[in-house]
Amino acid sequence: MEWGIRELFLGLGVLGVLAILGHGLWTRFRDELPLRMDPTLSDDGDEIDLTRSELPNGGARVVSPGTPRPAAEPPAASDDPLSGLAPPAEDPLFPAAPDASAPEPDAAPAPLAAEPAPRSAPAVEAPPVPEQAPLFAGEPIVPRAAGAGGRKKRETPKAKAAPKAAPAEPAAQAPEPPPPPEEVLVVHVLAREAPMAGPALVETVTHYGLRYGDMNIFHHYDEATRQPAFSMASAVEPGTFDLSTLDSFETPGVSFFLQLPGPAAPLEAFEAMVQVAKALAERFQGELRDEQRSVMTAQTLDYCRQRIREFQRRQMSRPSAR
Repeated sequence: MEWGIRELFLGLGVLGVLAILGHGLWTRFRDELPLRMDPTLSDDGDEIDLTRSELPNGGARVVSPGTPRPAAEPPAASDDPLSGLAPPAEDPLFPAAPDASAPEPDAAPAPLAAEPAPRSAPAVEAPPVPEQAPLFAGEPIVPRAAGAGGRKKRETPKAKAAPKAAPAEPAAQAPEPPPPPEEVLVVHVLAREAPMAGPALVETVTHYGLRYGDMNIFHHYDEATRQPAFSMASAVEPGTFDLSTLDSFETPGVSFFLQLPGPAAPLEAFEAMVQVAKALAERFQGELRDEQRSVMTAQTLDYCRQRIREFQRRQMSRPSAR
């Protein structure tokens, strides 16, 4: 059964190939067939005769040269009602194409009249050119060039040589800062109950000769050197006093301090400082304290006096002090 189907397909393929070959042979044979000529046509005929033989009326009549042509018959009346109307006028937008058989006119068309030349504008005189103002004081006025020409080149003034700077004077030497103190004796006065009021505080210290001065604190000045012998500051930072707000000013305490070297008589200055401190402690019910904020006793005061004497001995033992 399988072998019969295979033979059927092979046979169909062979038939298809034969059909294609036969069609190609037939096409070639048809193209090589000679054209059949009409025996009635002569060889002397031209192309016009060939075309005339195929007119719709079955052929054209041959007229000899000597035969007169019949007169043209008038056209028969037409039933079209628009046939008697005149031909439409030429459309100006779409003119009719010119007839190729019409003879060209011999005469050339007349040239168009030349347009009149525009009148030339009257010449306007240019205004006088003003003179150029100088750019620098003392420079002469330079006139501008007349007409369309450019400006005259103005000479650039030569730069003046800068005067030589005078040699700088040596800057004044700043005063040397004072050497740090060798000894600082401090006595604090702290109120035990109410803080010290500003007006009462100032009244007490000014009674003992202190004055408001540098660094916005109070100083007791040495009569010999006119320098502060000892000073008083507030115990609260920054330690200053503002006299504009003195009525509302209060502080829990004040600090007295004496620097060495300083007053000419350091022992007398220390005794005066302790006297003012005791007066404030008595008025504001306070107490004296030392540098470590400990209660100052009689032994502490004697120790401060001993420090002053040691400083004086050192001062006397130095060569500059002899």
